[in-house]
Amino acid sequence: MNDYIAYLRTRRVAIVGAGISNLPLLKLLVTEGVDVSVRDKAPIELDAPRSVIGDGYLDCSGEDVVFRSPGVRPWELTLSPGATLTSEMEAFFELCPCPIIAVTGSDGKTTTTTLIAELLRADGLTVHLGGNLGRPLLTEIPNMRKSDYAVVELSSFQLMTMRRSPHIAVITNVSPNHLDWHRSYDEYVAAKCNIFLWQRPGDRLIYGNAAVQSGVQPAKMLGEHNRVNFATAVEATRGLVSDSAIQSVAECFVGVEHRLEPVRELRGV
Repeated sequence: MNDYIAYLRTRRVAIVGAGISNLPLLKLLVTEGVDVSVRDKAPIELDAPRSVIGDGYLDCSGEDVVFRSPGVRPWELTLSPGATLTSEMEAFFELCPCPIIAVTGSDGKTTTTTLIAELLRADGLTVHLGGNLGRPLLTEIPNMRKSDYAVVELSSFQLMTMRRSPHIAVITNVSPNHLDWHRSYDEYVAAKCNIFLWQRPGDRLIYGNAAVQSGVQPAKMLGEHNRVNFATAVEATRGLVSDSAIQSVAECFVGVEHRLEPVRELRGV
């Protein structure tokens, strides 16, 4: 991490999109004395050496390293020849000292990602949970150990320009989605495929479907689709957690917030 910051100090750096995922990154870079500009379509009040707001914020010519937020379409950016286009998550993948388990898919990825983290924690392992769940992880790297696990949810927006894949990749399912953002369904599928295209020998890919449900009956979550999510999470952690950890999560985990969550009973409904 120190070497990476030292490298950035010798470059002009831009952050395009001042959303949640980039705010800890911005604070880190400013604190470390990096020459960084913040670029956003809407007016913002942030402590940064340079800023570009409104028209022209996608013109990053003159910048050496450009961090884009997941919502910024990479093909809309103007980059200088030789400039590096990256993101908070891509940098995390380069620098993370511990194994990464990543989940993507059109549906079920948040539940599956959360379940994987719960299974690992049930066996006493330290887990860093984040990504598309809303928690940036790059700035947490100094607190991570090789024996920990990073569990991240990845959207197609984040995967679009990824050139690294996790040690364990999970695809819950793929169906037409986000076609108001992607230029075609093929582009959407290609983005999803980046979760495994850069894997190395010894890495694993799990494609979640009914075929991995064998042996999974005790799950407390409502819905057949959640049994598939649970089975997929079990498959992703195969060899990493004990049967007792699996049983404990199956009996206690009722689902993530706002997913089939009981809120009131009225006249028996």
